[in-house]
Amino acid sequence: MTFLRNMKVGPRLAAGFGALLLVIVVILAIVLDGNARTAAQFERVADVNLHKIQLLNTMQDSKSAMLMHYRLMLLKRDGQLDADFAHIKQLNERYDTARATFETIPRDANGDAFVKRIESARAATHAADQLLDAALKAGDYPGAVTILLEQVRPHGAAWTQALAEYTDYQSQLTATSREQYRDIEQRTRLLILVVGALGLLLGC
Repeated sequence: MTFLRNMKVGPRLAAGFGALLLVIVVILAIVLDGNARTAAQFERVADVNLHKIQLLNTMQDSKSAMLMHYRLMLLKRDGQLDADFAHIKQLNERYDTARATFETIPRDANGDAFVKRIESARAATHAADQLLDAALKAGDYPGAVTILLEQVRPHGAAWTQALAEYTDYQSQLTATSREQYRDIEQRTRLLILVVGALGLLLGC
């Protein structure tokens, strides 16, 4: 800069040193802010969105396994109901464990709406399951088949759809967080380059 060239050596060195310190401070501030924001985005992706997807998949797998086992019970008809019901109970407990962990993770209003749909569909399926259990215990296999086809399966399909749609929603949030992560990194690099270039200009 012309005004710096016209200054005496001492003040000029002091001004240049001060400008350099200012540039360093600004760059450090940009880096720290960028790191904090990228860390927040990474936490959102890894600890929130991906964890939710994992739990939703566990819930969906458990639910699907329950329906498959009911179908197996109707096919084999071997009367070993105690072992079969114990297995279904284990699947329910696996679902409940994943659900309990899921409830500890914050969610938005859309998430609340999805959870209500999931719980409503599960309750309807559970009510149909109880009718199916009663028919199986009574040895009424034709009636059990009717209940499975006309009640358990439709309610179970609604339950599966609600879980799948919530999983898709979480996948979309994950993709958005990843894009925001990349944007923050790019903006941070750009700001560092701009401030560095200004520092070079001040030193000229």
